[in-house]
Amino acid sequence: MKKTIFAAAWFVLVLSFATASAGDVKGLGTAACSEISDAWNGSDLDARSLYTVAIGQWAFGYLSGRNAELPQSQRKELASLDNDETAFFVLEQCKANPSYFVYQIVDVIFDAAPNASVGA
Repeated sequence: MKKTIFAAAWFVLVLSFATASAGDVKGLGTAACSEISDAWNGSDLDARSLYTVAIGQWAFGYLSGRNAELPQSQRKELASLDNDETAFFVLEQCKANPSYFVYQIVDVIFDAAPNASVGA
């Protein structure tokens, strides 16, 4: 239990010092993918579970915020996205692209999401 708490605290500390070039992005999205991958690889199963939840929740907040900024007719359909699948996609892409930031990976998800049906 202490190991998990320490790992989670360390992860939060790493993320608090991360910076990105996008001025409006805050929180986990400003972390470099290399930091996320290193934290994931150095963690036990309990800490990885916490990271998965944190990444998924941050991604959905970011996606929702981006969606809310668009006119109704241009919004994306995000309801079909799964928290864990989204988090694992981010983790896999971070592993493959360590120089990216988390928000850049989540931007790819947003851009690929289908447009919502108008009037649905």
